[in-house]
Amino acid sequence: MIEKSYISRKEQAQLTKKKIFDTTMMLIHKKGYSKITIREICQNAQISVGTFYIYFSSKDDILLEIYQKIDQKTAFPKPSSGSDSQNFSDFICGNFTIYLNCMIETQEKELLREIYRNALISGENYFLNPARPLYKSVLCALRTAEKSACLQLISSDILCKKLFLFVQAYVFQWLTCSELTASFLIETCISDLKLYLSLYIQEPSGS
Repeated sequence: MIEKSYISRKEQAQLTKKKIFDTTMMLIHKKGYSKITIREICQNAQISVGTFYIYFSSKDDILLEIYQKIDQKTAFPKPSSGSDSQNFSDFICGNFTIYLNCMIETQEKELLREIYRNALISGENYFLNPARPLYKSVLCALRTAEKSACLQLISSDILCKKLFLFVQAYVFQWLTCSELTASFLIETCISDLKLYLSLYIQEPSGS
């Protein structure tokens, strides 16, 4: 007698959500985000519209899921606790470089444009979410710099938000200008970011 394989409700829910997400990504690559509908997603995933709304509140809600997956694929180094060997500006710029490269390598520019468009319309700017790994890493470095008396004129929390707004402005520019390349985005943004950081961070001697 062959034993039947059973899966829990939680596992079934995870599989259904993944199926919706994977189907949506397939349709996005085939037709473009703006040309697909929830009904079309459901037909291709072989689920009901009601089932879709159990997992996602809207089609745009899937964009947030894509954004979060970029975070999950990105690993950031931790800042050292000592100030003698830590170059804070290089560390912060390095983390932003890692993130931008991962973002560009894993998602198409058109889809990234839709993600940022949705952020503007909804008012939910996930890029500035303090719970994100990148945000936590940058803030940790700034607080270490603050404790080491390397940070001047501004608090670590305020500067962290300013840095993310600074980088986001470059990402918006890149997304809305077809002539700008990914390499231009990274090289120009990171170069200017380092100059911006020099206004507030006095690196420890010997770094």
